[in-house]
Amino acid sequence: MKKFWLIWLLLLYVWQLHAQHETAKDSIYTIADQMPEPQDGYKNFYKYLQENLFYTQEALEKKIQGYVFVQFVVNTEGKLEDIKVIKGLGYGLDEEALRVFSESPPWHCGWHQGRKVKVRMTFNVVFRLPP
Repeated sequence: MKKFWLIWLLLLYVWQLHAQHETAKDSIYTIADQMPEPQDGYKNFYKYLQENLFYTQEALEKKIQGYVFVQFVVNTEGKLEDIKVIKGLGYGLDEEALRVFSESPPWHCGWHQGRKVKVRMTFNVVFRLPP
């Protein structure tokens, strides 16, 4: 009978470890040992933003400028997903930031404890009127 309980406890322990691993596998991190980054580096990513972000006519007419905060998840393949504006400016600039991030070149995924993980990131996009 004692052997039965030992085996039962061992199976329960293994099942719990498996459940924890499955939960961790689907987790989205905010901090990882190695954070995601654009494959061509941040310098080229900023250049990509600069070349692809456009002011809307309405925002130009109303002289709107400032920051749009975009949040997204870099998945384990380096693609951006769940892209959303968490603080915007309106006048079409939020949609413009979403468009550019949804068309973003691939990123290097995040790594935590020796394995690829999904990482949630927040990025601020600056809209400045030309002088």
